[in-house]
Amino acid sequence: DILTAHVLGNANGTNWLNCIFNRRRDAAARNLTYEVLVTDDLASGSWTNTTEEAGSVTVDTAFESVTNRIPTDSATQQFMKLEVGISE
Repeated sequence: DILTAHVLGNANGTNWLNCIFNRRRDAAARNLTYEVLVTDDLASGSWTNTTEEAGSVTVDTAFESVTNRIPTDSATQQFMKLEVGISE
């Protein structure tokens, strides 16, 4: 399962919006790509990949839990989405 959660957090005095999701551990072998995209305006349709990967933890033999984040002080509103694709 690619369960996605969005959670607010604080690390070292910085407030973060975290996107936590499960990624296949063999994603590269399967040609799977995972991209966390960000926008501050849903109407614009313009999304960028400006998140940083804060870490990952093994869930089981097939998946790892990955956390990507953006600081919350850069905009009054922000939205994140996860796109999963297949590279050919």
